[in-house]
Amino acid sequence: MGKYGEAAVRAVLLLNSGKAACPDEAWETATSELFGKGTFSQSKGCPRLAFLGLCEAGLIKGVNSSQRLKYSKNKCT
Repeated sequence: MGKYGEAAVRAVLLLNSGKAACPDEAWETATSELFGKGTFSQSKGCPRLAFLGLCEAGLIKGVNSSQRLKYSKNKCT
């Protein structure tokens, strides 16, 4: 699994444990831990938006998809 896959798994664990209130916060925390806060890898948009889009679509087990989130076109196909 790549680093962004690790970030996604870590973000889901943060959400499921209640240590993060929303998918965006969980992704921010997970990528800060893996890459360092403010680094290029931590702030990259495509992996973040893919994760958030999956959360919003209800495709991540244990993550509440009831929030209507506003993200870019990256999650659309």
